[in-house]
Amino acid sequence: MASALKQRGIAAAWTVAGAAGCGVAYTLHRNFEQRLPCVQLALRKLEDPSINTGLGSQLQLSAWPRRGHVDKTAGLMRAHFRVQSSDGDVADVLVSAIRDKTTHEASEPREEDDDAEEHGNYWFRPWELKKGFLQRVRLLRQGFFSSSEEEMQPASMWKLETLVVLEGETSAQIPRVLQGDPSGLPEYETMCVRRDVTSKSDRSRTNLKIALCLSVLGTLVAAGSRMLRSLRISQSYGFVRKSVLENRSVQAVLGPSQIESCTGKFTPTFIDARLRLIGSSGTIADVVVAASRDSSHQLWHVAVARMTVGGVACNLDLPAR
Repeated sequence: MASALKQRGIAAAWTVAGAAGCGVAYTLHRNFEQRLPCVQLALRKLEDPSINTGLGSQLQLSAWPRRGHVDKTAGLMRAHFRVQSSDGDVADVLVSAIRDKTTHEASEPREEDDDAEEHGNYWFRPWELKKGFLQRVRLLRQGFFSSSEEEMQPASMWKLETLVVLEGETSAQIPRVLQGDPSGLPEYETMCVRRDVTSKSDRSRTNLKIALCLSVLGTLVAAGSRMLRSLRISQSYGFVRKSVLENRSVQAVLGPSQIESCTGKFTPTFIDARLRLIGSSGTIADVVVAASRDSSHQLWHVAVARMTVGGVACNLDLPAR
């Protein structure tokens, strides 16, 4: 019973963790444009009729890829996304933006005043702490880990710095630099320049291949050993399960029964098992089985096989197999 509850608890924990992860990923995916104002700036730039991008004026964000990063300390932002025009043309867009210093400096004193006023309220009116805490909890429930107001900054606070369009399929994309110097974008270095691939020497490549082969070989050996051990353990458990459920004494007391829980030690040469059986009529029985053998190719020698029902114990005759 405890083992079944433990398994259900683990399954429930993994389900909650998976649901929370999916919810966070969905929220970040849905609020992609709000979290990264540089995406809005890039779309306006691409839809500008004065810039001939060949994509048209009606652009829509594709579902994938949607990646971005914001450095609040340095005031930098970059994003990588894909757009699709009404004509079916597809292009990857690499963009970076920098925080507009004039707008930021104009809004900074007001933020300091708000913080001072807020701390003053907390000092003279400590119940405001509870009110602010409950308000944040309410916002979390409504948005399910949605982005805060600080993260969802308006596009007017940012200034477009770099804009690169990669038209065509992924295997043959031609970069077009529409603004700025893209050499500082990691995505541009990875997708277009690829200097990290050509900078490796032959010796470094050889060492990398050797390390990769050794790691793959070690993984295969470990997986094979684990699988072989699991098969041997399943044979030990199968012996106990079949011998106990097919025993005449068990069937006479419980009738058709099943194993509710099973604990103990199962190895290819030793068994120390404790089982709880439930019969068709609801009768519960505890069974203890201990057996051993010299090698995995020999028959099992049962040392102890005992069933307890309602405080009454009886020995079971389990044949060697």
